[in-house]
Amino acid sequence: FLVDPLSAFGSTLVKLGDYEPETGRIVDSYLFPGACFMDLGANEGYFTISASARCGPTGHVYAVEPQRRCSSVLSENCKLNHCTNVTTIPVAVSDRAGETVLYLHPATNTGATSTLRTRRRWRFIEKVRCSTLRELMDEHHIVRCDLLKVDIEGAEYEAILGSPSVFQHGTVRAIVLEHHPEILHRRGLDPSSIDTFLLEAGYRPDERFSRPVYRLGHDVSQGHVS
Repeated sequence: FLVDPLSAFGSTLVKLGDYEPETGRIVDSYLFPGACFMDLGANEGYFTISASARCGPTGHVYAVEPQRRCSSVLSENCKLNHCTNVTTIPVAVSDRAGETVLYLHPATNTGATSTLRTRRRWRFIEKVRCSTLRELMDEHHIVRCDLLKVDIEGAEYEAILGSPSVFQHGTVRAIVLEHHPEILHRRGLDPSSIDTFLLEAGYRPDERFSRPVYRLGHDVSQGHVS
C-alpha cells in the first residue's frame, strides 16, 4: 500500500498495521461477493482496497475523492492490489452540481481537506467538480449501494440531505457515517437533523458498532440487509 509514512494516516498505518479498525469491521460485516460499495472521501484508498476484496469480481467499488493530489496515489494502490472492480470518481459530493472549492490541508493530513472553510486563512485551494449523490449514482448507473461510507469533513450534511430520494427509496442499504458536529455547529446547522432524516427514511442504528452505522430494516444476515 502506497502511503506517506510521515502523514497522520501513514504513521498510524506503519505503527499499528491497521487504520480505523472498527470501520474495517463494518466493511467486512456489510459487504459480500457481488456487493456495491461507495467510498465518499476515499483519500488514498485504504477502505476502497479492502472493500474491493470483499465485493469480489462480481461486485463493484466507487472511490469518490476530489483531491487531485490523491488521485495518482489512489490509482496506484488499486493497481498494486489488482483491484479491477474499482471506479475512481474525482468529484466532491454536495447538494448541487457544478463547481466548488476545496480547502486543502497540508499533505501530512489530506483527510482533513474539505469543501468547507473551517478557518480564516488558507494557503492552498483547489477548484473541483461537485455533484449530488443522486446525480452521481444516476451517472454511474448505481441502482443499489449495499454500503455507503461518508467521511467528508462536515459536508455530510449536503451529501445526505441534498439527495433525499437516495435514502427514502432504499437505494442505499447501509451507511457508515463520520460525524463532524463541531463543523456543523459553526455553520449554524443541527447535526441531529441528519440522524432524524435517516430514521424517518426507515434506517435504524446498528448497535454492534460504536461508530454511527445505519441500516435499512432490522435484520442483518451474512452481510445482507433486509
